[in-house]
Amino acid sequence: MTYGDAWGQLYDKVHALQEDVPFWISEAEMATGPVLELGCGTGRVTIPVSQAGVTITGLDNSTVMLAQARSKAKKLSPRTKTLHLVKGDMRDFNLERQFNLAIIPFRSFQLLLSVEDQRRALACIKKHLEPGGRLIFNLFVPKAGCLEKQKTFSLSGNEATCLGKTPKIELEEKSQHDEYNQIIYVKNVLKEYGEGGTTQKRSEVSYALRYTYQREIQSLLKNAGYRILETFGNFQREPLSETSEEMIWVVTPIEPSA
Repeated sequence: MTYGDAWGQLYDKVHALQEDVPFWISEAEMATGPVLELGCGTGRVTIPVSQAGVTITGLDNSTVMLAQARSKAKKLSPRTKTLHLVKGDMRDFNLERQFNLAIIPFRSFQLLLSVEDQRRALACIKKHLEPGGRLIFNLFVPKAGCLEKQKTFSLSGNEATCLGKTPKIELEEKSQHDEYNQIIYVKNVLKEYGEGGTTQKRSEVSYALRYTYQREIQSLLKNAGYRILETFGNFQREPLSETSEEMIWVVTPIEPSA
């Protein structure tokens, strides 16, 4: 997925979700060494983790997103020195160091659109984990009715609410469902309005997400050489169940036999 400048600047307004950030900070603070975030985007999670005093490296393949993250980091007071940002592809990267914890927040693992891409990413991440290190990532639970939809939001500050009156920023989101390949194609159109209600700016981004069922992920992780430590159904660490909307996986590489 690639982003234009306009979308990179507005990404944080569109994706203002914050309920997961305390979870990632808590997990990072429990790590006994440096943390790696894959798909760090504009630093929505990376920067708060760094502000908590954790040494973290954020990796993303978008120059625009990384520029936005660096801009945000520069405004910190005092400026943290525990944050490192790197351009790279989670399927194939080499940071020449290992980490105690790797995280993939905000369902970014689902940007990998084939099983082969998922396998490559898991293999590359495993090489970057210390012995006993953990990988944590979250996915949405695929359910009927949520895979193909159209909705419009009004965005104000850091909250997105259902459209009720003429907004300053309007987001239209459409998604189409490819059931055979388990892929959702999403198109977002963002419109900024002036005081008189006229459209001043319009930006658009399209991307695709591959959804994966629970048993499929279990098999994928086993074949990739990971052992499942825990699963959660939300960021409050409640058990994964049929009513869950999130699948949070906590895994560790299987140590080779002596």
